[in-house]
Amino acid sequence: MSRLRPWALPLALLAGLLTGLGFAPWSWWPCTLLGVAAFVLLVRPAHTDRPGLVGLVYGLAWFTLTISWLSVMGWWVGALLVVVGSLWTAGLALMLRAVQTLPWWPVWVACSWSTMEFLSSRVPFGGFGWVRLAYTTADMPLGGLLGWIGDGGVSWAFALVAASLAGLVTCPPRAPRRAHL
Repeated sequence: MSRLRPWALPLALLAGLLTGLGFAPWSWWPCTLLGVAAFVLLVRPAHTDRPGLVGLVYGLAWFTLTISWLSVMGWWVGALLVVVGSLWTAGLALMLRAVQTLPWWPVWVACSWSTMEFLSSRVPFGGFGWVRLAYTTADMPLGGLLGWIGDGGVSWAFALVAASLAGLVTCPPRAPRRAHL
């Protein structure tokens, strides 16, 4: 039986919008952190067996908010790039779902996110890497790492922080046990 919770797609839309609010002209990076963490949670096996659809909706919201200005070149240019970007996030959702069953899954989520950014920055037509997570970090603590590890490394670190935040929601840290004497 299909498990696409009725709230999954509206929350994917909201998560995509939150992610987009971290980019210019808004530059509210905490929104991006929450949006990415929510996206990671939404594609977990417990929530849906259609992560690609969740990723597509997430991407449509994210890219519509961040790159629809390209429609100044023609409405179809902006629309086409929003769809292409959304296909990348649909693929990313499939990767995220798969790696969340592995040990140390937040690290694998960050690697998956970086892989998607790397590939989408090269395909199609030489790539479209304008919406990398690193581009939201100028005013946040991770922004100081840009000169040291570059935008790919900072995007990886950002995705790791967001995935770790999602991990705290799914597996909160346990209180230390007291020894009984």
